[in-house]
Amino acid sequence: MQEYLTPLLPSSYFQPGGDGILIIWYDEADLDDACCGGPVGEDCGGRLPVMVIGPGIRTNNIDDTPANHDSALRLSSSSWG
Repeated sequence: MQEYLTPLLPSSYFQPGGDGILIIWYDEADLDDACCGGPVGEDCGGRLPVMVIGPGIRTNNIDDTPANHDSALRLSSSSWG
């Protein structure tokens, strides 16, 4: 991952005044497993690290609000207007 982030983050999009937003969603769940005892693919998994990087993002913010892939799509769509 470092080989991709190293040239990307110094770009003008991620500097003060830029409008870049990078979402890194780390999900290694296997939805073929009934991991929570319920139906496959329903309410499975635990906490997943999600990093949102950009000049307009509050630093050191930890948000315990439940999120899913739709939330990431909504965030990126709203940032594009």
